[in-house]
Amino acid sequence: MAPALISLRDISKVYRSEEREVRALAGIDLDIAAGEAVCVVGRSGSGKTTLLDILATLLRPSGGTYYLDGNDISAATERELARIRNRRFGFVFQSFHLLGELDVLQNVCLPARYGDGEDLKEAAVRWLDHLGLNGLARRRPSELSGGQQQRVAIARALVTDPDVLLADEPTGNLDSETGEEVVRLLLDLGRAGRTLILVTHDRDVATRFERRIELADGRLVGS
Repeated sequence: MAPALISLRDISKVYRSEEREVRALAGIDLDIAAGEAVCVVGRSGSGKTTLLDILATLLRPSGGTYYLDGNDISAATERELARIRNRRFGFVFQSFHLLGELDVLQNVCLPARYGDGEDLKEAAVRWLDHLGLNGLARRRPSELSGGQQQRVAIARALVTDPDVLLADEPTGNLDSETGEEVVRLLLDLGRAGRTLILVTHDRDVATRFERRIELADGRLVGS
């Protein structure tokens, strides 16, 4: 049997300060298969974003082992992790994180700055067209609706053709109708073979996923 695309074993994360110690994650074991769509749910403070940041290699765990394609990347250097992030993961955030001084096309091409200098313009134009944004390439983010900005962010996440799409509360700044459109779009991308991991506190969003992982106090209570 082929290994899971992502495997976490006994993952923990502890934040320490002079005043106290906070255990954000405690003993997480998790397998995610290639092409799977997974929703991570839980109350505020349950550890959802910490788990997503570890999955994205943006945050190192305090303990445990992270396997990607069966390879232990727990001890990878920062340079190696940056390369993994740029090539393997795409990111969608609640607050869009678009740069106001750049137009839509330039925002979508941003991952080229942090990769190998690859020209992503052709892929960016293709994704903008696929997402219904081809006529907005020269607009600034401030000229777009919230739903359009999130679709620009999704195009940016996909421009490097990543294996895994990670979305942190992607509907949090959208009205219910626009949020539904964004969830439907993300699920369609998952059905096309891309691995999707979405974090939300919205139970209505969670019901759209066949697999739901619930966190409480830094522990898995359902998966």
